Amino acid sequence: MSVEASANIQFFKPQDIVVEDWVRRLYVDEEFLDKLGEDIRGRRLEEPIKVRVKDGRPYLVSGFQRLMASIRSGVKLVECRVVDGDDWEAYVSHCRENSLRRDISPFDLARKIEYGCKVLKKPLAIVAEVNGLTVDMAKKLLRLQKLPDRVKHAVRHRTLEWTKLYELLPIKNRPEICEVANWIARRFDEGDTPTIEEIRSKVRLFKSKRHRNGDQRLRCRRCMEVFDQDEVEWVCLCKNCISELKLFRR
Repeated sequence: MSVEASANIQFFKPQDIVVEDWVRRLYVDEEFLDKLGEDIRGRRLEEPIKVRVKDGRPYLVSGFQRLMASIRSGVKLVECRVVDGDDWEAYVSHCRENSLRRDISPFDLARKIEYGCKVLKKPLAIVAEVNGLTVDMAKKLLRLQKLPDRVKHAVRHRTLEWTKLYELLPIKNRPEICEVANWIARRFDEGDTPTIEEIRSKVRLFKSKRHRNGDQRLRCRRCMEVFDQDEVEWVCLCKNCISELKLFRR
């Protein structure tokens, strides 16, 4: 059955709508939500929030920002379009509706891809297609998902523009992409915002370094211990003293 097969309008308390983790957006514009909440207060939504009912409870399918804005504005009841469908059909409906948006962070998009592959057990090619992506782009986004926590924190608190992280996608080596991301975060911490061209230059430098040096290892900046790349986690931290690791030639 299609997820749109028996659509109908109902009203629910916004606080009663269940928001599953894969639907939730962790990186949102707080000012936009406040403005949207003011626009929503006292009038109907131009496009109802989409939900499906499971076990007698409404689960959000799409419209996360509209729902959060409704809660902030104190709306007592929110207009919803109730749709049928199983977990996969709800996922497809959500992704197809959001694939046209350009304000979704790469981290939130990567979380949706992970959910489609790991939880719903669908091939990456199918998950990428319903999200409006190529398989190559989906793989690149999954690499960004495993960036250091300090970088994700900077993006979430808007001290680092997530759009600039797309410049890291050409890097395929795990430690290198983490090191460049840490360099970007340090620049932001110091109040010296790197330009897009500076980031692209840094990326080109790492790509050319990898081409010249071939296989590389990692050295701890503090204790100088040396590790092979497959010995450490994505975050590129020393297993002994938890300090940052640095690439060097064998």
